[in-house]
Amino acid sequence: GGGGGGGGGGIAGLDERQQKELLRALQRRLNALPDGAVPFLQHFNLWRVSPEIFSFVSSPQLAGVAAQLLGGDDAPVTKLRIYQDSLFTKRPGDGPTNWHS
Repeated sequence: GGGGGGGGGGIAGLDERQQKELLRALQRRLNALPDGAVPFLQHFNLWRVSPEIFSFVSSPQLAGVAAQLLGGDDAPVTKLRIYQDSLFTKRPGDGPTNWHS
């Protein structure tokens, strides 16, 4: 399972151009941070500050997948709300991350 259509996986619901735009937006945010500043990076609510990420999280494709996962045949989901998105990343060279809960 997983991934979008085609052979190499990808981000479900996005075509290759949309995936590249989203990844470039994320890479710009990562590149703006100082090297080794933190053991891993946490980004919250990127949909509020990035048009590319907003486009992804509000896409009919993603909403359809979320509605399918949240609903069922007995109670289909007809509305979704973006509460929060979270992105956790670890760059090459970042320090170790201790166990956390």
